[in-house]
Amino acid sequence: MGDSPQPQQDKTQQAPAPKDMTPPPGNQQMDNLGAAKTASGIVNDGGTDNTGGTDGANAKGSADQSGQKKEQQAPASAGDQSKDKGKEAQGNTTDQKAARQGNVDKQGQQSHQDRQNVTTDNLSSVLKEKGRVGERNEYFNVLPSLINENDKFFTDAEYKNELFISRINDAAEKSGVDRAFLAAALLQENTDKGTYVKPKDKIVFGIAIGVDHWIEKGKSICEIYPDAKNIHFKAEKNQIIDATHEEANDVRFKGDEAVLAFAYYLGNNKERVRKSFNEHGASFDSIPLDDQWAFTRLAMNPGKHIPISKYVNEYLSGHADVPITMKRITSQDSRHPISGATLTVARAKHYRQFFQ
Repeated sequence: MGDSPQPQQDKTQQAPAPKDMTPPPGNQQMDNLGAAKTASGIVNDGGTDNTGGTDGANAKGSADQSGQKKEQQAPASAGDQSKDKGKEAQGNTTDQKAARQGNVDKQGQQSHQDRQNVTTDNLSSVLKEKGRVGERNEYFNVLPSLINENDKFFTDAEYKNELFISRINDAAEKSGVDRAFLAAALLQENTDKGTYVKPKDKIVFGIAIGVDHWIEKGKSICEIYPDAKNIHFKAEKNQIIDATHEEANDVRFKGDEAVLAFAYYLGNNKERVRKSFNEHGASFDSIPLDDQWAFTRLAMNPGKHIPISKYVNEYLSGHADVPITMKRITSQDSRHPISGATLTVARAKHYRQFFQ
């Protein structure tokens, strides 16, 4: 196969790690989500989940209806004064009003009907009828060399493949996230050799592996995974995320806990998507597994100031390219979240062979 363009990282490049883990004076151990304070003085009582404000809002369309036109009436005659004629005229006016209102926003009404359809038990068949599922091939339209370019993490001893796979297995078991999907999501964030196989006395920066808001989302993470409070971290000064240009409170994880922290973070995003589906009256667990994975990945990087509920609403309204696109994908580009989600799912399906 021909060479593919060099993939870009979804997030920022990892900052150089210090040579040792020696904590500053007055702070003799790394903090965790259950600790009182971090080295920077931030109170860590589990954090505040500030993601629900926009993502929890349902998209609501409203029709801009014009004023009612006055009905023209013919000159009244003696017969027109009868009660039957009056009722007939009133009925005609009502019918005309309903017709005008029905034509105000056909697209909006169809979207509403789509949402009603997908709330039923036959969600998968409804999506298939839309062509969302039946027309896809196994790896969508992703360049094959782009799918398998990171296979060395699973096959090459130079990349400590056995340790990498072992940590994926352990984190997947504790978080309930599929192993192949977890590996694909990790490698979507960072492909620097050694990032995910560091010993506990080395550090991994949260932003470098896509865990941009560990402190802010700590409360919701611990509600889903109580053991997450035992993961040690140090708060860093705020950093700017390359993909979204947002400011995030970066953290440093112990090298042997980074993969597990990512798995908990990914699982938390999955629950955010499930909540959004529930708010739209639909079942997240009823949609195809490929779409579940794509939405979960999309929640990690939906785009700057874009709530995941926007994509959920488009999906339930019949949008063909959400959350997986059939457009040709030849490179990894964090500026196109749906392409990134599609690539992640294609890789996850390919990585299944390494976890049999």
